[in-house]
Amino acid sequence: MALRLFVMDHNCAFTKKQSLYIRLMERFDIHVTILAPEKWMNPFGQSCVVSQKHTGFRGDFVTRPVAFRSSVPKHLYIADLGKILSKAKPDIIYGYHDYYMLAAYQLFRANRRGVGVPIGFYASQNIFKTFPFPISNFEKRVLQGATFLFPISSEATDLARSKGFNGEICDMPLYVDTSIFDARLSKENTWRKRITNNPKSFLIGFAGRFVPEKGLSDLIDAVSMLKDESVQIVLVGQGPEQDALERRARDRGIANQLHIVPPTNQSDLAPVLAACDVIVMPSLSYPGWKEQFGRLIIEALACGTPVLGSDSGAIPEVIEQTKGGLIFPEGDPRALMGLVSDLRKNPSRLKELATRGLAATRENFTLDAMADRMGGYFESHAKRPDRARSLLS
Repeated sequence: MALRLFVMDHNCAFTKKQSLYIRLMERFDIHVTILAPEKWMNPFGQSCVVSQKHTGFRGDFVTRPVAFRSSVPKHLYIADLGKILSKAKPDIIYGYHDYYMLAAYQLFRANRRGVGVPIGFYASQNIFKTFPFPISNFEKRVLQGATFLFPISSEATDLARSKGFNGEICDMPLYVDTSIFDARLSKENTWRKRITNNPKSFLIGFAGRFVPEKGLSDLIDAVSMLKDESVQIVLVGQGPEQDALERRARDRGIANQLHIVPPTNQSDLAPVLAACDVIVMPSLSYPGWKEQFGRLIIEALACGTPVLGSDSGAIPEVIEQTKGGLIFPEGDPRALMGLVSDLRKNPSRLKELATRGLAATRENFTLDAMADRMGGYFESHAKRPDRARSLLS
């Protein structure tokens, strides 16, 4: 009889995000029930999307309205989750929510008061934060009662342990959709020609929000130090720092080397990453923030483009795991300039990094790799007679 898995995942409001659970059911004897918001905010356009079941998803797809649907940490389901769980009859529950979030506690509480099966959560937090009451109490109760966590980095594991989690850990890094981010997208694609007709140009790319913690001013400074007009910067995104970045480029004399591309969707982003010679993540650590993973790293590597990343948060861990890039000290544009200059002069080294990174990403960071890791944990956990920690004590 198939293992019954109940998943609460706000991302599944977007049909493409249901692909992981489709693959999980294809590769394992697992029946999945997904609970998703009826409506959720589109991060690319700030418009609201109505949840729809993916045509390839053969499990049960349940939607309910949520409060605060523009906030991942604060949103709550306007529904009796206990009744939903009773109907689903799960053997195990997974919440794609960090353990401090309100929806995580809502799911945990409904399980504890009702079906009482093993339950676990996603974990990405890598900075110790003290939350006000009652959030602090919710977090404590979830950490003390959860059966397992799926942390995306070693820092996330260490933080959960330091906050009192004594359950099982199964490392679960983020994955890249290789049906979108594909190395077969040539660097000679038409997108590159929109930026420059100079075949000797060297394109440095970035994608994300334009905020101080992303360190984009350091990237502009580094390129200005090169004194090489053939080096072009391509920033895909938007944010409050855009005007300041454009001013900085003008002040540094490289305004004509800076290109800003508005965000659209992943399918449009992939050709940009593939067209670039290198992707840079010059992130900076702040008291309340540092990089939790750096999804852009594996997206770039899947497109055959190597990465230069600062040593903020989990960036070094991901680069070291993939061997597809180089690391520089955060806040050091001169060090970044040196790496760019070296790679600019050494195309064989650039190709070596791209080849290794692509191979590692295909092996460890694909949808199939994630489904295998997740399904393997669920199946092995279900077969153990002592699998359920007491949720009713």
